[in-house]
Amino acid sequence: MLGESDRKFLFRAISANRCLLFVGAGFSREAQNALAKSIPDGQGLAKDLWSWLRFDGDFDDSPLSEVYEAALRSGRSMADLKGFLEERLLAVEVPDWYRIPTDIYWFRMYSTNADNVVESSFRQRGGAPEVSCVNAVVDDYEDRDQFLRTIQYIKLNGSLPGRPEGLTFSTREYARRSAQFDQWYDHFVRDYTFHPTIFVGSELREPLFWQAIEARQARGKNPEERPRSFLIAPSVSPAKLPILQDLNIVHVRARACDFFTWLRATYDFPDRGAVLRLVAPEAVEFLLAESLSTADKDAFAEFLTSFPRVPQPASQQARARTYFLGVAPRWEDIATDFDAPRILTKSLLEAVEAAWHAPDALAVFGVVGTGGSGKSTILMRAAFALRQGGRQVFFSEGSERPEIDAVVAGLDRLNQRAVLFVDNAHLFGPLIHKLLRAVANCKRPPVIVFGARLNVFERQLKTIAQRQDSRVFEVDDLADEEITALIATLGRYAQLGHLADKTEDQRFSEFKLRAKKQILVAMREATEGYGFDEIVRNEFAEIDNREARILFICAAVATAELIDLTREQWLACAEVAPAEALAIFASNLRGLLLQDERGRVAARHSIIAELIVDRIAERTDVSEAYVRLLNTIAHDIYSGPGRATRTWRLFVRLIDHKRIFLRFAHNLELARSIYLSVAQYFTNDGHFWLQFANLEIEYGEARNARPHLAHAEALMPEHRYVLTTKAHLALRESFDATSIEDAMALRKEAEEILLTQIRAGGAQDEYPYHVYVNRMLRWVEMWVTDRAEKRKELEKLYHLGQEAVLYHGYSRRIRDVAESARRAYLGLAVRDGASKARGE
Repeated sequence: MLGESDRKFLFRAISANRCLLFVGAGFSREAQNALAKSIPDGQGLAKDLWSWLRFDGDFDDSPLSEVYEAALRSGRSMADLKGFLEERLLAVEVPDWYRIPTDIYWFRMYSTNADNVVESSFRQRGGAPEVSCVNAVVDDYEDRDQFLRTIQYIKLNGSLPGRPEGLTFSTREYARRSAQFDQWYDHFVRDYTFHPTIFVGSELREPLFWQAIEARQARGKNPEERPRSFLIAPSVSPAKLPILQDLNIVHVRARACDFFTWLRATYDFPDRGAVLRLVAPEAVEFLLAESLSTADKDAFAEFLTSFPRVPQPASQQARARTYFLGVAPRWEDIATDFDAPRILTKSLLEAVEAAWHAPDALAVFGVVGTGGSGKSTILMRAAFALRQGGRQVFFSEGSERPEIDAVVAGLDRLNQRAVLFVDNAHLFGPLIHKLLRAVANCKRPPVIVFGARLNVFERQLKTIAQRQDSRVFEVDDLADEEITALIATLGRYAQLGHLADKTEDQRFSEFKLRAKKQILVAMREATEGYGFDEIVRNEFAEIDNREARILFICAAVATAELIDLTREQWLACAEVAPAEALAIFASNLRGLLLQDERGRVAARHSIIAELIVDRIAERTDVSEAYVRLLNTIAHDIYSGPGRATRTWRLFVRLIDHKRIFLRFAHNLELARSIYLSVAQYFTNDGHFWLQFANLEIEYGEARNARPHLAHAEALMPEHRYVLTTKAHLALRESFDATSIEDAMALRKEAEEILLTQIRAGGAQDEYPYHVYVNRMLRWVEMWVTDRAEKRKELEKLYHLGQEAVLYHGYSRRIRDVAESARRAYLGLAVRDGASKARGE
């Protein structure tokens, strides 16, 4: 049925959980409905509807979209239409062969069908995996289960049982969804670009399918680079064969039942354990142990989502060149000893080991240093050494915020004390402090090792250093023995560059000159003989294709935030065909962008990315990259509570009003244009509109903030962030008031909100404190002229600032605003004392 090459290719893809299944109406024909008839395809359903509508004459082959539109407008009740559809499209009997596809661990399944044949097949089969259905017409985006407890099944045109109006069958529904660049169809095209796909029961005529394909398919000069896919059909029109060839789709002449029966007879489907050993080997021990209950396994799955276990990979010397150009380290680099020994690593390991042997209490260690100082490499080296020593070691990059209860549950189920590493700990936000409090109560409190840039540590994490159970290590300048080791490592892998023909003393001198610089900067400057900024500027200038430049910046913007893109997200940022975008990645951006084993795309290092995004690239290019990136991730976030995924974290950081204003050179119009350009994609996201409102409150005009805040409030009524921003806006407007009466009224409105919030949840939320103290200081300075009254007001703000520090001392902005209140209060007291001494 398939040639040897195609067969091996398909079997490898299935084994590695890389294969998609796409089913159309023809897939369901052999299932029986309540009328004891085959479930109809599109034209069969149109013919039945024609009779149901009692049209005159015989069915004239009108397409389903037109007949269904007529049914919706016919005046007949929706309950009758619902009954008609469910009677014909819901299966009551499914032949045995339908269970064969349910034995395969698909990456995802997609369908244009509204029937329940796939769900029924999974239900009849029983056991794992279960199917997780997504109604693409109404459901938000959700991630697939990476641990394969369930297989995600996306029903692109809606699902039955359900409302007839909720199905994409009618002409108007097709038009509506095609006008808004549909979220789930776009995800199908992203998946199809990188994953082999089996099309069954579809003639690939669906209009939304082609609209999504064409949105990414502008013809280019590059050959098709998507993986082979397979269309299972008894016959295909000769006119369609060239189209299939363009899409790298192989036609397999077979009925669906014959194909899957052949597949079952030819190939032993791997079970979940075999697949997991390929795609998540470090999780197998926790997720498949027979001694563990389902609840235990689920707890481990949630824990491992945010804290993957440190692997023990084989060495990979092929990556030496890119690693020494400043690429962020991978576990293979650590296993291959690309990293030169650091003194701090030994001290950190000794401290962690000592703490691990005193298991009754939490121990916390921090590694802080400037960006590019080698902090992440030190953390990874220590974690790898501990894992080799038999410890249970888990490593978070910080981009996926953990569910605290899941972390506690996972730790309590381990058979020994764990060591948790958290790089880029600031990405956890205040959650890092909640995590420390929670895990301290575990049966075996873990050892926690976090990493942070020095400036961020000072701003957000410094209070951790004040804990009795903590110790913070700072990455020092390169010591002489570290320089010697670094030179030896570079020499061992032939990466000395222009130092190769110099003596040992000359090499040492070159590094000694740069010993106070970040190790990344020192290494690049010493081996290439130029300043770091010049090296990066020249590399970026060599990207002479504008589309390549924008695509690089899209990745660099994310890398600068320490949150990598998936390859699907990066591809979705392109305005050229997938084949051309992949060619750009392989040629124009070779060595500048890298893809790791998880399919993540990133610039070589966050320091390089920051330099290009903030200082080197044209602001217009960065602006376009921002808009493309926000457009892309709009399809990857959902609107419900508890959003903590890496894409959500990236979204939050990108649309932060202060970050945008500073990144675009304090240009208010350019900052506004970012929000306006992507507003259509975030119509239903209140957080987006809050940030837009805050841009105007902080840097623009208060009257412009009103409609944005109203939009946010409609989406998130009574949300604490909305209420705080309303108070913030009232205080901002009070500065522009024309009378003390108006200013007092606006102040009263703000105070009622903020003081209520502080009383209700001030211990958990710093934002009301910050707005109140910061803005009220300015209000008092502007409107209070009586010195006694001013002193009374400042004393109140001083005490409120001290209270805020008590709860939120980890926050630099809280410490700063509390210090401002202290200085204002004490300063006035000193001036009043001096005046009194002079007898004034």
